[in-house]
Order: sequence, then structure tokens, then C-alpha cells
Amino acid sequence: MTAPKNAFTYIAKLLSFALICSILGVLALIYFFAPATNPSFLNAALFRGNHPKDLQDLITVSDLFTEGQESARILRKLAQPQSPDEIEKLGLTAPEIVQFKSGDGANLNGWFFPNKGPDTILVAYNGFGKRLPLLTGYVPLLKSTGASIFFFDYRALNDPTTKITPRLACADAQAAYDYLIRERKIKPENLILLGREIGCYAVLKIAASNKCKALILEEPWTDVKAASEAVPGAIAMRLVPQFLYTEDALNNIHLVGQKHPPILVLSSEPNVSRAEDFYNQISEPKSYQYIDGYRPAMLAPDLTVSHERYEASLKNLLAGLPIKTTRGVVNWRSDYDSALAEARQQSKPLLIVFSADWCQPCQTMASTTYSDLQVCTELNKSFVPVHLDMDKEPAIRLGRSFGITGVPTAIVLSAKDQSLKNRMDGFSGPDRYLKWLKKAAQ
Repeated sequence: MTAPKNAFTYIAKLLSFALICSILGVLALIYFFAPATNPSFLNAALFRGNHPKDLQDLITVSDLFTEGQESARILRKLAQPQSPDEIEKLGLTAPEIVQFKSGDGANLNGWFFPNKGPDTILVAYNGFGKRLPLLTGYVPLLKSTGASIFFFDYRALNDPTTKITPRLACADAQAAYDYLIRERKIKPENLILLGREIGCYAVLKIAASNKCKALILEEPWTDVKAASEAVPGAIAMRLVPQFLYTEDALNNIHLVGQKHPPILVLSSEPNVSRAEDFYNQISEPKSYQYIDGYRPAMLAPDLTVSHERYEASLKNLLAGLPIKTTRGVVNWRSDYDSALAEARQQSKPLLIVFSADWCQPCQTMASTTYSDLQVCTELNKSFVPVHLDMDKEPAIRLGRSFGITGVPTAIVLSAKDQSLKNRMDGFSGPDRYLKWLKKAAQ
């Protein structure tokens, strides 16, 4: 009996040791990732692009993806010093370069682009600074509304020795607001606040205690814990409990009162940023708009694609008009053979979407692109649309015959001879997808 007893004791000790090691490992992960114990980790993520090394890392990631080539091009420009004629090469009139101080005496600088209208848009961006919105086309977009524009940099972009934090970023944004009100004599009822990511938190903090005409929020999270946990692969962040997040977990919902200025929410990654969750939890007046964004770094809206959609939303917002966010519904067919027969009868091309339940980009397209009213209208009018699960027949057989190895993938077939007319691989937002549909329908 001694040998079995010793074996049992050995196994029990081994399991206890493994359990203790697992607990210690989890505690170590929590300690490293928790904002309360290691704020620098979260701050580096919130203000990514704040240092040259960040930009090089993002360029490396973008270069891994074909769709990230434009992101990499923009990032390479940001990694280089600004040339004296950069603004002129963009076809823009040089802005007024201004300097102002924060409440605690830090030196800040900004660019003021004047315009003919009475309104001014204050832009509080993320860690990339004021050059990113400049390079990605915000100036012509925002100036099309008739408003003047004011970009500014958080203090850490001018002083590498400063470690930027959400509290300092909010103080810098407040200083920019105060500068426009006090020095440029802009009336609060003519001031629109635009924030992106951490900039959303900053402008919501301003609006909580100061007047403004409206708020434009790009990728606002509900709180930073929810946004961190939604990042693909961020398993460790899910271990961090709520009480180890400081500053109320940068909760945007708590900053929006029952009475607030009109809010326009825009997102190209609602499943990651939780922007749609934020929109659903705030009160009216509010509007929501999906727009295409640069991938894979989620740098900024892709205004080469979504300029018209964004501009229309801005003009309605500034005019005090509601923005319609009516969703459409695609009349999907699920049986390939009957859909093919229907396409032949109606002399329409057959559009097949290959998808899968486990595919996150597929789910994002379902809730954004395939819910967009214009996309749905074009699909139902010009095609016979079929939605097939790539893990089942006949999608497996069809996918093999057309060389499809990944999802989401959309193909357009001639109903007459089932020949391939067009194809789109990977994720696509509604604006880009709509252009592709119209071309494929010809």
C-alpha cells in the first residue's frame, strides 16, 4: 500500500505546484498589464505613434499586408521630418502656426487653418499628432463645411522627455479649447470638437464642463477596458479586473449627460473600438456613420473612399439636421442551384459571398457593409445574391473550383455560363464595396 500512497502524494504535490505556478503566472500578467500597476503599457497603446520606434513597428506590421500598403506609405512620411514645403505639396494654403500654454505651463503648438464660415473645428487626435490628419486629407474635408480648423499636438510630441498620460492629454486639449475661446474670441456655440480614440475622451471631458456646438467622435469606446479586451489576441487584457483600471477606465459613457450637444459617431472598426456600443448607450441627439478606414493599422478614415459620406454627415451635423442611419437588408439566397436558376430567369449576374461563422472580418462585414442601405439596394437590384458557409457544401466544392482559400470572398458569376466576371478577396467597407458592385454589374 505504500507505493500507491507515495504515488498519490507525488501527483498531489505536482498538481499543487502546477496550480501555484499558474496562479503566480496570472498574477504576473495582471501586474504587467494593469493600468494601476503599470500605466506605461496602456499609455503606449493609447498614444501609439508618439515615438519613432512606434512608427517603425507599425510600418513593419503594415508591410505584411497588401491592404496595408497605403498605411505604410503614410507611416513612412510620419517617420520622416516634415519638409518645409509638405503642406504646399498637399495643395493647401499654409496655416497660421500658433503657440499657447497649458494650465500647468507646458508649451504647446498648433496649426490654424482659417475659413470663411463662423464655425471652428478643434481636432484632438491620438498619439500620431497633427501631421496624421493633415496627411490623410482632413483639411479639405473639414474646410468643405465652411469651418476653420485647429490642430494641436500633445506636449510629449514636442518634448520627448515627457511621458504622456490621459490626464495630461485632457489638460492639453482643454488648453487648446481655452486658447480658441480667449485668444481667438471664438464663441462656444460656434466651436465643434472632433476627437479620435483617446481624443474622444479628451473632447468629452471638455464638453462635460464647457459649451460647444457639436461633437464628432471617431472610434469612441465605452471604456478602455472593453476596447482593450476587444483587440484580437489581447487575451491577457481580459485577466485585468475593472478595479485595476484608473481614471474610471476612461469611461466615455459616464462623460455624456442626459443633455448634451449633437454627437456624430464614426467608426471603421466598431467591433474593436466598441463605437457602436457607445452610440447605443448615449441619448439623443446623436447620429452614427460607418466609414472605411486604413488597414491594418486603423490609422484614420480612408478619405479617398469615404470623403463624400463623411462630408455629408458633417454638413448635416453643422446645419443641425439629423443624419439618417437607416439600415438595409440583403435578400440572401442560401441554395446555390435555385439561385442560379433565378439568375438565369432574370438575366442577372450571380453574386456569391463565401463566409464562415468563425471569421471575424465576415461578421464585421455582416454588421456594416451588408447592412448599409446603399449596398443592400444595389445588391438586391443588380444581382441575385447568395450567402454560403465555406465550411459546408456546396461552398467547399465551389470554392475549390474557383481557387478560393480564404474568407470573406465575394465572386460574381455570369448566370449564362457560370464564368467568373469579378472577384473581391478580404474585408471591404461599404464605400469601397459599393464601387466594386457597380463595376461588377456592368
